[in-house]
Amino acid sequence: MQKKSLVCLGLMLTLVGSLATAAETIEKNAEVAPGIFFSQLPVITDLACDGEAALLNYTVTNNIDVTVKVNQAIQVLPPEMSNKFAEIFISGGTCSPSLNPSFNLPAGQSCTIAVTVKPHCKASNKIKPGTIKQIRQALVLVPSTTVQRNTLTSIIEFELIKESNVAGLTAYIANDDDNNSVTLCPVGADGSLGTVNGCSTLNDDSFDNPIDVIVSAKGVFTGGVTMAYVANQATPRNTISVCPVYEDGTFATCTPFTDDTLDLLYTGLRLSTDNTTLYATNYQGETITGCPVNLDGTMNTACTAYPTDAQPFNGPIGRVVENLDFANNPYTYFANNYGLSSGYVAICTSQFASCTTDTNVFHFPIGMDRDVSGAYVFVVRGNESDTIASCQLSADGSALETCNTPYSDGDGTFDFGDQVVNVYMQNYNGYGYMPNQGNTTVSICPIDSATGNIGTQIDPDLACITADSSIGITQPVSVWIADLLPQLLYVGNNASGPEASIEVFSLPLTSISTPLAKVKGDLHSARGFAFDDFGNLFVADTLDNNIAIFTLPLTDSSTPSTTFTPSSAPRGITFDELGRLFVSMINGDIAVYNSTNTLAFTLNNGGQPYQMAFDSEGNLNVADCAGFIKVYQPPFFNNQTPNVTVNTPGGICVRGAVVTTRDSTEVLSVTTESARIYTYNLPLPSGAPINTITGPAPVWGYNIAADSYLNGYVPDFLHQRMDVFGVFSTAVTTSLPLGFQPGGVAVH
Repeated sequence: MQKKSLVCLGLMLTLVGSLATAAETIEKNAEVAPGIFFSQLPVITDLACDGEAALLNYTVTNNIDVTVKVNQAIQVLPPEMSNKFAEIFISGGTCSPSLNPSFNLPAGQSCTIAVTVKPHCKASNKIKPGTIKQIRQALVLVPSTTVQRNTLTSIIEFELIKESNVAGLTAYIANDDDNNSVTLCPVGADGSLGTVNGCSTLNDDSFDNPIDVIVSAKGVFTGGVTMAYVANQATPRNTISVCPVYEDGTFATCTPFTDDTLDLLYTGLRLSTDNTTLYATNYQGETITGCPVNLDGTMNTACTAYPTDAQPFNGPIGRVVENLDFANNPYTYFANNYGLSSGYVAICTSQFASCTTDTNVFHFPIGMDRDVSGAYVFVVRGNESDTIASCQLSADGSALETCNTPYSDGDGTFDFGDQVVNVYMQNYNGYGYMPNQGNTTVSICPIDSATGNIGTQIDPDLACITADSSIGITQPVSVWIADLLPQLLYVGNNASGPEASIEVFSLPLTSISTPLAKVKGDLHSARGFAFDDFGNLFVADTLDNNIAIFTLPLTDSSTPSTTFTPSSAPRGITFDELGRLFVSMINGDIAVYNSTNTLAFTLNNGGQPYQMAFDSEGNLNVADCAGFIKVYQPPFFNNQTPNVTVNTPGGICVRGAVVTTRDSTEVLSVTTESARIYTYNLPLPSGAPINTITGPAPVWGYNIAADSYLNGYVPDFLHQRMDVFGVFSTAVTTSLPLGFQPGGVAVH
């Protein structure tokens, strides 16, 4: 396997706090020295991993009438920080050209400090796109010893931003022309294609006018392999290229697959939600072929052509679209346009046993997809219409209830042509991708999963942007966005006794998922999980009163590399940005341990703390079983009590807490024993919950987790199952029977 290339970091350095004027008196323990002014620092981008880049010459001005001694405290960060992010150090400047740790700055004079950053990238540091990580360092200003003044400090805040393609977000574009290629592009934080590392062209001897390309999630096939499938439309080959995907996103040598049920003109592929079937829409033969997919991602020739009896299949075109939870909501959708002036969408039950039609606003439909929440279906309208309509699904998925006015970007962005257009709208970064055959571009449009709106329908300033042929697009007919980092779900067995374990599942989770590993590890109640930045899993074992540390990846035979014992039985655990471990304990305290697992200090909760979650402001949000959410604001100190306490509706026991972000909206979701998930805007206090999900069971469990696609995972302790829901939706979508009482849960 090739090593996946890690990409760059962006850093921004800003001054936090205001500067006093020269006339003000210096107070004891003041935070900023009067008259010491600092230049505002710009955003720095494109810092190569394991390289060096000078931020700037940082200007310091002494505006008071005495000489000031400046101690340069921006030095190499602590080991846990430098391994995680970067080394930040003084590299020169006119203030201290000899790199002395301090210098004297006379009254009325200025000088510069040259600051250098050496970023470190780690494969284990899986930060979701757009996540902002904050580092705080101090520039300590100590007045000259000839003047009796107190030590003064100014805080400088570093914001370290990982570009979205660090999380493995990659676009694949099928080019249906004689180039016989697929274009691969990293996806930027703004949804753009190829702006960070550029795009590449993928060729294979098995490609012949590719009409569609799809890529599996990583970790769903044996050995964690990722697979790509390319539909080749040209005759006589009429094949599907089955291609293993390297860690850098490129393809290994592909294997052509064909079957008698595949029509000479098929237009789209789709893996079923459970990854067991590959569907191909056969436009000319008016059928849909479903081929079994083996455990290793290869294909099986025991294919079935649907319908087996008369059904409303009339020129199936584009990809078959399954509901997010096909097992519990067995409806499938696809477009039909052959020989019809209006066209329609077919809505079919499992295995296409029966179908209904919806004509709505689908004049000449040539492609469709769903959004990330599964609540909307988007239909591409061709034949010079060049618009796309979004339709809300009914609660049970059996009908299209409301369709908005077909959307055109208004500036000629859309040019779909009159062939198939396989759009990709189910992207968690908030953008939809639509190939334009007519002008050889891809339109990149903001989408709102709450309303189904697109581009300027959301906001007049949110027009679509385009990725053009300069990045390797020659004749785009399909786009697929793949998240190439493996995401695994870890579930703790909460039951006491020798059967206690950790079970590991690949995502996406379905109602028939089976564990990749069952880890005994001498655990008796795995109630809390946390991952450090070195690929270690920390497990809070409440009954054994210890914290066990495992090295990833986990296997059936994994055992803890070490354990340590808090002062009271642990319930929940989490890490802050400095690598410190926070442990909520049964005695009501929250213990804070440094990187050597040595107790640093203790926070006083005074209640029943369980799971904890940090938000982007560095606040610690604590689920409290006494019926509260308690918030600790940094800087943290010994014996600190909560800064904010929020009552949950009804005062029901709160045990789980997770922070997620979508389109810059940061929320906290908590679980309660009343089978409710409450979601709050952050920071707290922020009023009443913005969303409430009512579960099908009277009791939910100890934790809550979320993946990068904004799916939430809640262990149902009483009914021994895992419930899956959309963090920004209103319903549970999937339930997986576990056969044990789940405790801790985490996604990594």
